[in-house]
Amino acid sequence: MYFIFELTKKIVDLHIKFITTMFSVKEISEYIVALIAAFAKHYSITEAEAYSYLNRYGAIKVAHDFYDVMHTQTFDDMVQSMASYCSRKGGTL
Repeated sequence: MYFIFELTKKIVDLHIKFITTMFSVKEISEYIVALIAAFAKHYSITEAEAYSYLNRYGAIKVAHDFYDVMHTQTFDDMVQSMASYCSRKGGTL
């Protein structure tokens, strides 16, 4: 079991290194800011509240780590995905 955990961790680490070499920090940051704004608008909350909620449940890290896939999807789909992710981590809106 430990071996599987370590292997998974190494794969994720490689994926993160790939993302940071393929995309600029600016591209990733702009996407995350836009995603937070879309989330805030969808749930009628402020952007500060949206950031706090998404950050508390780890969704900002997910958006960063999986930018390569997420930026190819619609914001509506990603807002729903982020809400589901946060819900699984204990978040409620």
